[in-house]
Amino acid sequence: MRFGIFHILWVILVFASCSREREVPNLVRVSEPGFTGLERCAACHTDKYAEWRQSLHSVAMTVPSDSTIVGDFGNVSHVYGGVRSRMFRRGGAYYMQTEGEDGRAGTYRVDYAIGKRQHQAYLTAFPNGRWQVLPLYHDGATNDWVDAQEGGVVAQSRPLAGEDYYYWTNAGRTWNFHCFDCHASRVQKHYDVPTQTYRTTVGSLSIDCEACHGPSGKHDETRGQVDAPLHLLLLRSLDKERSVEVCAQCHAAKEIVATGYLPGENFYDYFSLVLPDDEAIFYPDGQPRVYLYPAALHLMSACYIQGELTCTTCHDAHGTARDVDLLADRSGVELCETCHGDVAADPVAHGHHRAGSVGNQCVQCHMPYHYVTGENLTDHRIASPAPENTVVNGVPNACNQCHEDKSAQWASAWAKQWYGDYQDKIVARTTAIANGQKGGGVAPLMKLVNDGRESAVWRATAASLLGGWRMRVRCRHWLRRWVIRMRWCG
Repeated sequence: MRFGIFHILWVILVFASCSREREVPNLVRVSEPGFTGLERCAACHTDKYAEWRQSLHSVAMTVPSDSTIVGDFGNVSHVYGGVRSRMFRRGGAYYMQTEGEDGRAGTYRVDYAIGKRQHQAYLTAFPNGRWQVLPLYHDGATNDWVDAQEGGVVAQSRPLAGEDYYYWTNAGRTWNFHCFDCHASRVQKHYDVPTQTYRTTVGSLSIDCEACHGPSGKHDETRGQVDAPLHLLLLRSLDKERSVEVCAQCHAAKEIVATGYLPGENFYDYFSLVLPDDEAIFYPDGQPRVYLYPAALHLMSACYIQGELTCTTCHDAHGTARDVDLLADRSGVELCETCHGDVAADPVAHGHHRAGSVGNQCVQCHMPYHYVTGENLTDHRIASPAPENTVVNGVPNACNQCHEDKSAQWASAWAKQWYGDYQDKIVARTTAIANGQKGGGVAPLMKLVNDGRESAVWRATAASLLGGWRMRVRCRHWLRRWVIRMRWCG
C-alpha cells in the first residue's frame, strides 16, 4: 500500500512538471543615458507616432498576442524533409512542436515574434540566455508556413542535420548572435566568454524614434521652448552619405566592428560592409545570389553616385500602407519622376514598350525582382539592363526576365539599337570583377580602383580582390620555399 501511494505521488509529480510552464526570463529593457524612449516621443508627436505604428519598424520584434501573431497556430502542421512541425496554442501561449538537434520531437514556446507584414519568425528561449529562431516562419505573401531550410532565410535549400551551423538550435540561428542588431533598438549582446552565456539587454523591442533620430534627452528637456535648439537629428539635415548610413545600420549586409553607433556618425567606424568580392554571395555585376539587405546595392546606383538618391526618396520610415513603406506605388512613375521628369512624361519613348504594359514600368527594367532562395528581392542598384553581360559573363538580366522566349543576344541587339554602346562599360567592370573573383585580372582591377567616377563599393571590391591576389602570391611563394626546404632536408 505504501508503494502504491508513493507510485501515485511520483506519477502526479511527473505530470505536473510536464504541464508546468517553463520559467522564461524576458529580455531586459534598460534605459540608457540621454535616451527617453518611445513613449516620451509619442506624448508630443502623436501624428508621427500613429504613422510609425503602421510601419515595419514598429513590428521589428513583438511580444506574442492576438494582435501581433499572424501565423496560424490553430493546431496546423507543416512537413519538410520528413520532419513534421505542429503549431498550436495552449493556455493563451503559442507553441511550435518540432524536431530538435537530437532528432526527437520537442515542444517550444514562442516567446517573441520578429516581423509581421512580409514574414514573421519566432523566438524561443534556450539555456545560457540564448534566443533561438524557430525553424518555421509565416510567409505573408502565401499566408502559409515555410521551413527556413526551404529557402529565404537559410541559403541552403535542403534539410539540415543537427550538427549543421544553420540548424535551428545552433549558432547560425541564435538571435542574440546574428540578428540582434536589427530587430530591436539599442541592443547590447553582453556575451560572457568564460561561462558562454548571454545577458542581452534592449532599449526597445521595436525600431523606435531614437534609432533613427538619435538620443532625445536634450530635445525633451527643451520641450515647449520655441526658440530652443532642436537637439535631435533629422535625416533631411544630413548629406546623402550620412542619410543612407542611418538606414544601413540595419539594411546592410555587414560585420559589426564596434557597438554604439548613433545616427549621423560615420558608419564605417562601427561596421564593415560586405562587398561583392565573394562569388558565392554576389554575381560579378553586383546582383545578389543570396538573401541580402540592399544598402551596398544602393551605393552602386548612379542615382546615388551622380544624384541625391537616399532611402527616404522612395520610403517613409514612419510607415505607409504600401508595400515596404513606399511613398508611391511601385508600378507607376511617381517614385522616379521627381528626378526623371522628362522620362516620366513619356515613358513609351524612353522604354519602347507600349503604354499600360508591364515593360512600360520603370521598376521592371531598372529595379526588377530577383527570386533568391524563396524570396523576391528588388534590385536596388537601379541599373540599366545589360543583356550583353549575360552573353559575356552569364549573369541574369532584366530584359530576359520578361522575354524568356528570346536570347540574351536578341535583347542585347535591341539595347544597342535603342541606346548605343552604354553596355560596354558595364560589361568591362563585370568582367574585371569576375576574373578577380577567380584570382586573375590584376590590370583591370587596378584600373577600377583608380577610377574616381566609380562607386566606392566597386573600387573597394577591386582593392579587396587585389589584396586576395597578393595573399595568394605570398602563399604560393611560401609554399614553394617550404617544398624546396623539405626536399633539401630530405
